[in-house]
Amino acid sequence: MILGDFFYLDICSLAILITLIVYSYIKKLWTGMNQVLHFISLVDVLLTVIFHMIYIIIIKLAPINNVSLVFANIFCYLFMILQSLIYPMSFVYILFTIGIWYKIQGDRKFFLAFMGFTLVPIILILLNIKTNYMFIITESLNFYTTHTINFIYVFISISLIMGFSILILFRRFVSKSFLVMGIVFYIINIFIVLVQPYFQSISLMELIVVLTCFIMALTIERSELMNSDLFMAKSSYSFYHEASRIMSLKRACNYVFIKIVNQKNIIRYLGKQNYQAFLNSISVEIYRLIKKNKYKCEIFYLEESSYVVESENLSINELKNIFDDLAVYLKNEIIMGDFSIYVDARICIANVPEDIYNLEYLKYFALNFHTWIPNIQDVIILSDITSDSQYILKNEIDFIINRALKDNNFEIYYQPIYSVDKKKIVSAEALIRLNDPDYGAVPPGVFIPFAENSNLIYKISDFVFESVSQFISSDDFKNSNLECVEINLATAQCIDPQLSEKISFWIETYNIHPKNIRLEFTENAVDINPESVEKNISELSSMGISFALDNYGTGYSDIKKLINLPLDIIKLDRTFVKEYDNPQIKIVVDSTIHMLNGLKKKILIEGIENESYAKIFEDLGCSLLQGYYYSKPLPKKDFLKLFNPY
Repeated sequence: MILGDFFYLDICSLAILITLIVYSYIKKLWTGMNQVLHFISLVDVLLTVIFHMIYIIIIKLAPINNVSLVFANIFCYLFMILQSLIYPMSFVYILFTIGIWYKIQGDRKFFLAFMGFTLVPIILILLNIKTNYMFIITESLNFYTTHTINFIYVFISISLIMGFSILILFRRFVSKSFLVMGIVFYIINIFIVLVQPYFQSISLMELIVVLTCFIMALTIERSELMNSDLFMAKSSYSFYHEASRIMSLKRACNYVFIKIVNQKNIIRYLGKQNYQAFLNSISVEIYRLIKKNKYKCEIFYLEESSYVVESENLSINELKNIFDDLAVYLKNEIIMGDFSIYVDARICIANVPEDIYNLEYLKYFALNFHTWIPNIQDVIILSDITSDSQYILKNEIDFIINRALKDNNFEIYYQPIYSVDKKKIVSAEALIRLNDPDYGAVPPGVFIPFAENSNLIYKISDFVFESVSQFISSDDFKNSNLECVEINLATAQCIDPQLSEKISFWIETYNIHPKNIRLEFTENAVDINPESVEKNISELSSMGISFALDNYGTGYSDIKKLINLPLDIIKLDRTFVKEYDNPQIKIVVDSTIHMLNGLKKKILIEGIENESYAKIFEDLGCSLLQGYYYSKPLPKKDFLKLFNPY
């Protein structure tokens, strides 16, 4: 054929790229830096393919004259320059996805190396305009190359090898799907770069990159979880995922926490639909202030009118200057159509790891910080108020826990679990509470993470098991006709080699049946030490104890765990309910429940707070429901009144 059979590879690549760009636009894949890089890479590859097609058309079909020669050279050089940029951009994308770009960008040696393998090929291509030492398009529109063109491919290979090395070195910070995709991408492209010089008329490199981008967009970006419905704001899932990576890499990071305190009043005034527009206007204002100051920050929307802004580049004082303006904006009357709105907001700036020391504490802080800081609408820097009682609490938590164990300040609360099939409460989850005489109710999100990092978690677990065992052995439990009580296992307990022995002790001491106990654990415990966890589960399961996998769907869930482990119940996190009104989240939730039902797993959905959601998830096939609609967690005495109100 006149254009060559392989010209049609470019047409295939072009069709895929147009589909990807449309998909990226529909899915809003531009709210985070790694997604922006992914989108820019698509545009780069698109232009590379287009310029290659134009260049081929000119040398194959255009009349032989000086005008054709000039345009052939222009599009050939543009094609080669953009092609040389594809792999450095993929390298930066890998760095951002893993989360180490901010950590190494200040390294001068790294910067020089990166600029070297990025700019040298471009410089060599531009020098060729004068020297023709690598390639030339003759007056008869024939394309010829010399062996020196291999220098370009040498530098491209360097960028590929560097990217591959980084991916392997930091493999534990990416999902398995991304790791496999990255390894395949680099191996194939290294091979293609080696053979491409011998097939200059075939755009093998572009086609391979295009296909990789296509698969990546469909399987890795997971935009339905990463993006919220608000302008330029990412989701709570994305926030916890990114925060987890930052803490794993031990990177310093500053966070701005924003909470609309009077959200319920504003919702009653505006209505839900207008309130969504109001939240979007706040998101727009945050983005405008960041953009105005030419700073780079990530904006996240969590739940219950809470925002988080993340920055690894800006100092706390720089952030305060920006968000002082936001505080002024929120203090003034906000006009939305016919509505005038007065906002009561709290803004707090904190540092990881100095102010916030682990992920669980960060999650708790992000949603509850407004209850701890002074009741003012100015920007608060957390380190400036660490003398406040709530922060003394954090520093004295060791003493508080030990005092609670000594003085019986711990108490077990029970939250009922409703069976859809039996139309009644069939079990309960045991939840520990701490009421300190000086600090009042201390949240589990504060004392549990600390206890897990010390031996105190074992003392607390002994208290929980003994208290629950006493309850199960009592007449109150028998009269309630409950089937079992669920007990949460901390990560340290899951990998404890003496776990089955300890539980056996409590079972024998109180003469209770193992079937009356159901143990909950999270996927994180399995990831830390799968052998120990699987051994404990196997031993306890053989005793007759049942198991539930807690918080399924909040991380990168491994389907093998569902199949290989003896799990009786899969518990879906309350975020599934809270975000169910989001059409994209609804698709994920419905598919997850359908999959679990297909695997013949009992599904327990948490966070049911009204009859409407109870009906929705009952119809979807969830066999167990838990949430405030049935009851909040209650002390044992109040919990038993659910079965015998008199």
